Amino acid sequence: MPERQDFLQRLLDELRLALVQVGQFRAAGSHDAALATLLHGQERLFVRPAPEFMLLPVDEQVRLLVIGETDDAAREKCSLFANFLTEMARTYEAKGQAATARGAYQLALHVLLVTAGRFPRTGADAELEAQIASLRRQVPIDQINPALQPLLARHDATRGQASGASGHS
Repeated sequence: MPERQDFLQRLLDELRLALVQVGQFRAAGSHDAALATLLHGQERLFVRPAPEFMLLPVDEQVRLLVIGETDDAAREKCSLFANFLTEMARTYEAKGQAATARGAYQLALHVLLVTAGRFPRTGADAELEAQIASLRRQVPIDQINPALQPLLARHDATRGQASGASGHS
């Protein structure tokens, strides 16, 4: 098991470095290189080609991503996946594709809401909650996919918040 944990940590570290590279590509205006790096990173994270996971429902994507992982490792992988999706959204924004960016932000939010609901709370909750709050600020509440509304309401209810308490008007 320690070998698996070492491998996973090296992979996650490598993928975090890829996110830095994505930011550099985007800053240089190399949006296609940024998107290609993001796609490759997701394939490394899922350990399978993109067509095998991209079109699946979010619940199934999360299930594939965390097979055989501890709760902590599962949360970390899901958080990193959401970071990849967020960087994808930022890249689409930089390309002037606001609707595609909004979809990527919502997908990242969906992944994090599923993650928060599926895995027991740990010390990483503050980081996960900060990611969720940040993503909620990216998409106006009236533009959030109706399929996400029940997940948001359940998440808010479990956190002792009113279901509309997201900072949106």
